[in-house]
Amino acid sequence: MKPKIVIVGLGRIGSELAIKLKDLWEVIGIDIDPGRAESTEKDEAYEGIIKIFGDSTSSITLKRAITDQVHCLIATTKSDEVNLETCRLAKEIYGINHLIALINYKENAQKYDEVGVHGVNIPLSISNILESLLDKGKVKAISVGLGQGEIVEVNVLARSPLVGRPLNQIKPEGWLIGAIYRNGRLVIPGGKSTIEVGDKALLIGDPAFLSTLAEIFQSGVPQFPLQFGSHPLIFIFPSLEAMDEGLYLTKNSRAGEVHIFIVNDAKEKAIDKCAEHQIRYSIKEGKMPVEKSMEALLQQDSYGFLVLPFPKKRFLGFLSPPFSLVKIIDQVSIPILISRGTFPYENILVILTSETPLKVIELGIDIARPLTSKISAVSVHPPSFLASNRDEQEKRTLRDLVNDMSSIYKLSIDYKQLEGNPVKEILKIANNYDLIVMAYKKGRKNSLLKPYAPFYILKNSTLSVLMLPVEEEDGS
Repeated sequence: MKPKIVIVGLGRIGSELAIKLKDLWEVIGIDIDPGRAESTEKDEAYEGIIKIFGDSTSSITLKRAITDQVHCLIATTKSDEVNLETCRLAKEIYGINHLIALINYKENAQKYDEVGVHGVNIPLSISNILESLLDKGKVKAISVGLGQGEIVEVNVLARSPLVGRPLNQIKPEGWLIGAIYRNGRLVIPGGKSTIEVGDKALLIGDPAFLSTLAEIFQSGVPQFPLQFGSHPLIFIFPSLEAMDEGLYLTKNSRAGEVHIFIVNDAKEKAIDKCAEHQIRYSIKEGKMPVEKSMEALLQQDSYGFLVLPFPKKRFLGFLSPPFSLVKIIDQVSIPILISRGTFPYENILVILTSETPLKVIELGIDIARPLTSKISAVSVHPPSFLASNRDEQEKRTLRDLVNDMSSIYKLSIDYKQLEGNPVKEILKIANNYDLIVMAYKKGRKNSLLKPYAPFYILKNSTLSVLMLPVEEEDGS
């Protein structure tokens, strides 16, 4: 024999609930509108549901619906007065203690508590759902606890300052981590447990500051260049032209002591510039050929980014003295700033391709945040009449990625999807910006028959370019 449940109000919510419950419960529905009988009579979905029409605030109507075997009453009408009075009568006259009702206006929530009704706050519940859909990576619990946002699930991102730290070092006050979900497993956190990138952390605490705390778990503070290494390496040859821009980026990041790579007699001038900017420095003297000296140097310390001047000789000087950018790109895995002196960075353009779009946009965001720079993103695709299903899927994927990053980091990102030749389209808009951020595939050969767009963007742009070298198989 099924347990009995009374549902008051057979509108959209009440009728949907009745249909869901009828297989496991004997459902008795009460509604004041007899017209609902006609609209549901021929619908097979309502088969087996007992319908009583009358005023639920009348003890006579309730007496027809409630028997000794009724376990629960749920009031779903649009009137808080009706829901409260129905629950009060069901409790006082018929002794039903399991009472649930919709709260239509949040200011009435306390009245439901006073009657002993478990209220479901519609405005709060719906706003939490919508916020969760808008705020990617963060979900508020609406059907457990108080349902007021005191339980929040967040995705831990790489930029969070809490990554890698044991919980006994964090020392939370007014909140705690109730659970960690890692790689499909539940981890019960203890003092020595650490937070890792990709974790889902269940936070419990005061709703007033849980939202801010969730942002720290997700985005935290900008980490550049610490995710790659601590020291900038500024290349001084044949002149100091790249040094000012390298020091500017150093001062506006979390970089440590700057290392100056010198293969000429500019040592004293380099020291004077570091003193002028009040930046700690270390001089690294190299020899020709530059690539071999730099390769040995990069193995000696933890470098976060490399700064190089753009070769001013013919572009094939790109592949000849004073140094080969292509060879340097192929031997490093840290960002490389090719300096043309277009700083400060008020407007940053991130170029998105299928090559590591997430890493590239996060790098651009990490540069932009401490500078409060405006950030834009662009991707270039084949013309619509030539686009394949894969091209259309890539456009949707990149747009979703930009929307997610904008939501997570609370940034306005101006995103354009252009069509045509990637080099031409990007160079058309490049003059509106101060810095380009893009990926550059290591080992990628460039030729007239197989031109590589980033190669020509770097060659023909008048802007400084921050490149992220990526491995051939890296597509994350």
